[in-house]
Amino acid sequence: MPLPGGARNAFPLAMARAVALREPGHSPFLLHGEKGTGKSHVLQHMAASLARQGLRVILAPAARFFQHCPLEEQTAPLFWQQAEALFLDDIQTLGGQPRSQRLLAALLAHRPEKAPVVLALEGGPDALGAWEPGPAASVRQLFSAELTPPDMEARMRYLQQCCRENALDLPREHLRLMARRAAHFHGLRSLLLRVKSAWEDDAARHPSLDDLERLARTGPVQACHASHEQILAEAARCCDAAPADITGTGRHARLVMARQAAMYVCRRHLGLSYPELGRAFGGRDHSTVIHAVKKIGKMLESNKDVQHLVARLEKCAHQEQPDSSPTDEVFGA
Repeated sequence: MPLPGGARNAFPLAMARAVALREPGHSPFLLHGEKGTGKSHVLQHMAASLARQGLRVILAPAARFFQHCPLEEQTAPLFWQQAEALFLDDIQTLGGQPRSQRLLAALLAHRPEKAPVVLALEGGPDALGAWEPGPAASVRQLFSAELTPPDMEARMRYLQQCCRENALDLPREHLRLMARRAAHFHGLRSLLLRVKSAWEDDAARHPSLDDLERLARTGPVQACHASHEQILAEAARCCDAAPADITGTGRHARLVMARQAAMYVCRRHLGLSYPELGRAFGGRDHSTVIHAVKKIGKMLESNKDVQHLVARLEKCAHQEQPDSSPTDEVFGA
């Protein structure tokens, strides 16, 4: 996907492209802006471009990176013996973590001259006010570029690309309505997932403009952090079973209920298609998944046990899940 843009973001995106192309003199820099302006996407674009060129790249949320990083300030140079580029997202989350702040400053101080480093910050540099003075100064002295909310043209391009990725053939007037209803990329993607789900539930017709208006008024879905594997694992815990039991052929009532509830949550909150869900749940036919989703939707109206189970799985769907350390590959952990 191309970098999110618009004329107002020409400068920060030019900086990002220069880093991606390894042009000298464009790193390190601080990319900042409000939530939903595409900072994470820009980091991913740069990191992917450099990885394709053969560089050893680290891309991670800042808090998780430093949680798992085995280094201290005095050993920071060791990082650059095994990594060649560093992209850290959401560095504002390091507030109240002086050890992480000092280690970040040390990594910046010992950065090899040609090593690309980009930090992303939600808000502006004033968000560093609660940091220790030394690390805050190290970040503030970086070249700074602000991403602003995408303009109409950029939102339309983003929706067109998302439609291609999701095999959706929506008329331009539908995309224009969606672009008017959501000012940020997060909201656009959430609305598109709702449209995709509604369309697949009634594949015989396109959603009308009135349908889109109703979907937009219900509000964007939350950003989901969990994968279907994590929801499966939570469903297994709910019935004291293994994930393989959930995807297997067991017909015990508890297993069936957990399996169908997990399908429902993955469908509604991860935007997975019925065939994708069938493959994820043991190679089942898509008609089986449709039946499960409709059954759970109906039971939610009055069955408190199902309500409790679905609520637990939905909480899992919207909770950032711990995973392996982003430094494991670099440090051989």
